[in-house]
Amino acid sequence: WDGTLVNALAFRYKGRFLEAHANEIRPGIVHRLDQGTSGVIIVARTPAATRKLQDQFRLRTVKKSYLAVTCRNPFSRGTVSMRVNQPIGRHSSRRTEMAIVSEANGGRTASTQFYYIGSDTRDMTS
Repeated sequence: WDGTLVNALAFRYKGRFLEAHANEIRPGIVHRLDQGTSGVIIVARTPAATRKLQDQFRLRTVKKSYLAVTCRNPFSRGTVSMRVNQPIGRHSSRRTEMAIVSEANGGRTASTQFYYIGSDTRDMTS
């Protein structure tokens, strides 16, 4: 295989993968989460599974959970959680970044819940 995920899948499944997805531009690739980070790529082995998963993302019925590690507590002293209910979309000038964007400017409804779960008191500067 030549270094692509699709070719690796074709190699792993002895060509059956590409045969099943013969008419697709990105065979089996359903969704890419968090480009530019560790992220996740969701791949379906059959066209039926591809359509069903793509529909779930299109209809926004997929629940996504993330874990973030920060160097400092991002909350005010004593705060342990926060919810942000603001529309999200592409940043107006840094198009690879997301930002709070009004729905009139293409933002989509989004809700994000943050929880502070603990800290490590070691010096993070060394």
